[in-house]
Amino acid sequence: MVSDPSRRAALELARASALLRTAFDLEPESSHMEALPFGVTARDGDRAWVVSMSDDLAALGGILVWADRHGFAEID
Repeated sequence: MVSDPSRRAALELARASALLRTAFDLEPESSHMEALPFGVTARDGDRAWVVSMSDDLAALGGILVWADRHGFAEID
């Protein structure tokens, strides 16, 4: 288990990037990706993707608040 927060964020970004590439045929730019407490987000215009490794329902609340604040038309 990685305890350094910056290293953990980098690992989560790499994992999310690979998943988005495989599942959505998306090649996210690192400038459009962000590691947040509830998971990793990627965005392109008014569309967004969230990769969360948490099975805690509280993560869903964070995702919904984040999506509402940014006003995305579509989120996966």
